[in-house]
Amino acid sequence: MNATLQCLSNTDELTKYFLSKFKYDESDNNKIISNAYYNVIKNLWNKNLNNKSFSPDEFKEKLSKENPLFAGVTANDSKDLINFLLERFHKELNKIKKENNFFIINLKI
Repeated sequence: MNATLQCLSNTDELTKYFLSKFKYDESDNNKIISNAYYNVIKNLWNKNLNNKSFSPDEFKEKLSKENPLFAGVTANDSKDLINFLLERFHKELNKIKKENNFFIINLKI
């Protein structure tokens, strides 16, 4: 999980999106993973932490509830986690509206 989070957090466009455009809403059950990831990114890139460590416990808890494959402390393939997270970001953050019988896809990432 550590390698995956570090890899994604150093993906400039994704991190810029979460730090500047993402609308965090803890009560929105349609964005559980995105909200949890936002908290990780916010803490990782917080300049006020002064080189203190950060443990993504909340993220791990929500991830485990959303996908039992990542429950527990056994090692999992980073590729599986990246695929899961990117698919969930896509599902949670993309909006499709229907206007005049046409579908308009509003990609947010």
